[in-house]
Amino acid sequence: MHFQIATSNIDKPPTMTEEHEEDNEQEHIALTSDMWTSSNQKKGYMAITTHYIDCNGKLQNQIMSFIHVPSPHTIDALSQAMMECFLEWNIDNKLSTLTLDNCSTNDFIIDKLLIHLLLHRYAIENVRNSVSFWTNSPNRIQDLILFARQVGVNCQKELLLDCKTRWNSIYMMLSVALEYREVFIRLSKKDKHYVCLPREDERNRASIVCERLKLFYQVTEKTIVLDPRYKLKLINYFFPKLYREEARSEIMKIRNIIDELFEEYKKKHDEK
Repeated sequence: MHFQIATSNIDKPPTMTEEHEEDNEQEHIALTSDMWTSSNQKKGYMAITTHYIDCNGKLQNQIMSFIHVPSPHTIDALSQAMMECFLEWNIDNKLSTLTLDNCSTNDFIIDKLLIHLLLHRYAIENVRNSVSFWTNSPNRIQDLILFARQVGVNCQKELLLDCKTRWNSIYMMLSVALEYREVFIRLSKKDKHYVCLPREDERNRASIVCERLKLFYQVTEKTIVLDPRYKLKLINYFFPKLYREEARSEIMKIRNIIDELFEEYKKKHDEK
């Protein structure tokens, strides 16, 4: 998308005004954003607009930021520009939705922002370090399984180290690691080299992150199998790793959901 723009200095976000201070008083704020490239300057500009219901019940729209984004416009650069804007206006914990255009790059930007927004508030580094520590050698894995059995933890689900740039892998790591919290506590008394035991407040924050990612994971899980490019290949690959003996029944649940959706679609199509 291209447009003509004057050459005035707009590199800095607009100054906060009394009118815009209403943004910070809202509990939930929706955002829309778009990028433009000026045809004469070959520069990229990002506009971010807030949408919220004011105290009188009226829908309000405010241009929150209009900034120059230096090239190259990579995923990291664009997500960082947005994140800095969210933090400057103190709305990182108030976002309800974020709408971008249909550029394929934006899918990855959303992933980046989701990770930044969650981890900015809820550090999970000790959980990640614990998973890394107890899965990096056969002996430690054996100790992990032994202690898990002693405290009655279902160790059929393997601890998986996440990829820091993929929110879905963070969810998979946390969802399993949180089940091992008592195991980690006992192991900390056995091995003096294990110094990254998550504190209680860190475990609570990790639980919050996990719950918030769960919905995204479930939606994505179902969306992937509906995509003709993937079908059930990813499900058949990952579910045995996640659910072990229960994998077959979990896969069948997904298949049944797809069958129901297909029959519903077919019925509506036949009625036309």
